[in-house]
Amino acid sequence: LLLCLSQEWPLVGCSEEDVLKDEPEAGTCENDPQYCGLVIDAGSSGSRLHIFSWSPLQCSQVEAPPLVVPKLIMSHSIKPGFSLADPKLVKSSLIELLSVAEEALKDRKADWNRFPVYLFATAGLRRLRPEHRDAGLEILRSVLNESAFHFEPNFVRILS
Repeated sequence: LLLCLSQEWPLVGCSEEDVLKDEPEAGTCENDPQYCGLVIDAGSSGSRLHIFSWSPLQCSQVEAPPLVVPKLIMSHSIKPGFSLADPKLVKSSLIELLSVAEEALKDRKADWNRFPVYLFATAGLRRLRPEHRDAGLEILRSVLNESAFHFEPNFVRILS
């Protein structure tokens, strides 16, 4: 999962303005507190929430993005996993995982909207008929979009 995120996480925590500057100003990217990101491994037999943290690094438009090595700060598993056969169960399971994340990060509530939440679905969802899979993914996107965490529709993916 971390390999999938490595292309997106290096600049998380750096605003577009910071990336475009030769030198970040005081109080920008490199002086911000620890960032966090949530990864939900959505399996059909069980699903897991992983919360990672990392320190923002100095941004540059002329050098390659810095390598960010996130540290796992907590994990939580639920069973059963996400069975798209029951949309209400999918929604309640995802809300449960988001509630666990909110509790774990309650001291950082003001920053939740800056913490990305990704959901990676595995084999169970890959095997569904496309119309069922797409409808299920839309339910997941809808719940994540309503969460307090930073979410974009392309943060939900099916791993191949």
